[in-house]
Amino acid sequence: MKKIIITLILASLLANLAACGSPKPSDADQSDTNVTDTNEVKDVAIAEIGDAIVKEFEEQFTGAVEIDSEMLEATYGVKPEWVGESYSVMPMIGFNITTLVGIRASDGHAGDVEKALEDYAEYFRTDAMQYPANVGKAKAAKVYRKGDYVFFLILGDIDMEADDDANYETAAAAVKKAIEIIDSKLG
Repeated sequence: MKKIIITLILASLLANLAACGSPKPSDADQSDTNVTDTNEVKDVAIAEIGDAIVKEFEEQFTGAVEIDSEMLEATYGVKPEWVGESYSVMPMIGFNITTLVGIRASDGHAGDVEKALEDYAEYFRTDAMQYPANVGKAKAAKVYRKGDYVFFLILGDIDMEADDDANYETAAAAVKKAIEIIDSKLG
């Protein structure tokens, strides 16, 4: 009888210990933003990365204009002192929402830049007024961070005959391609 009781107690203890393993991350802990340790990132000029993305999506950046530091702060919430380098462009034509904001943050400010761009991206995806054809593309807007480099990306061609879901898929694939370019440059 004692052996049975001891076996039950041990089984109960083992079950409790197994249940006390590492907690699963909650949805709040999961982020759409990819962050890589800065020690793993190559030292690359932000213009090299920006030029490669613009070259890949050249037709979408026809008539592109630079997004200056005043506009980065006023529109995107990125303070000038957070920016080490910037390569930020968008087309001059208001209907075309293609946008590339690339920032190499100054020391200690990558998190600030990421938060500001993520806040803007959330606003852009959910609350900003869009032409109906841009709704799917706007929902694919993404912030991507790798070390001190932070990007806000809206890319992809719009098919005026397609629905929002199809335009979202096209835009998400274009953003994924841009992230591949970023990763290839930064290692």
